[in-house]
Amino acid sequence: MELVVANRGSSSEQYERTGQSMPLAFHASRAAKYEQQEQNAETYILPFIERGISVGDKSVLEIGCGEGGIIEPFLRRGGTGVGVDLSPEKIAYAEKAFASYIEEGRVEFVAGDIYDDAVSARLEGRFDVAIMKDTIEHVYGHAKILAKIKDFLK
Repeated sequence: MELVVANRGSSSEQYERTGQSMPLAFHASRAAKYEQQEQNAETYILPFIERGISVGDKSVLEIGCGEGGIIEPFLRRGGTGVGVDLSPEKIAYAEKAFASYIEEGRVEFVAGDIYDDAVSARLEGRFDVAIMKDTIEHVYGHAKILAKIKDFLK
């Protein structure tokens, strides 16, 4: 098992590097944020991961999944996934948006904390890929979270 950490900088830093201004709609609209996350996954995250593995039959865990925009491109390629977020409201939105994938058993969403024993037990040893997009900078103790993520990987 190899743990790879890639940090492309915050969204605002990415916009500054390209000379663009960050769209206000991203912060005001759940749909705009979802679309931006999905595009980011297609443009940056999947190509980065696919340098090492094909994601078509892989399982992905997204910690801090929000509405699920990062997971969807994995599902479209044939993978499976679990999204975990502290916000029950965001998880409810994701469950509605991904109803067909949920019915197929290809994705599930969990409203909870990965440090909670019950949540952690559901996740241990299940995943090929773990992602924390726009999340790790909000977590204290990076060494602790990275160690926890290793527990979730196969």
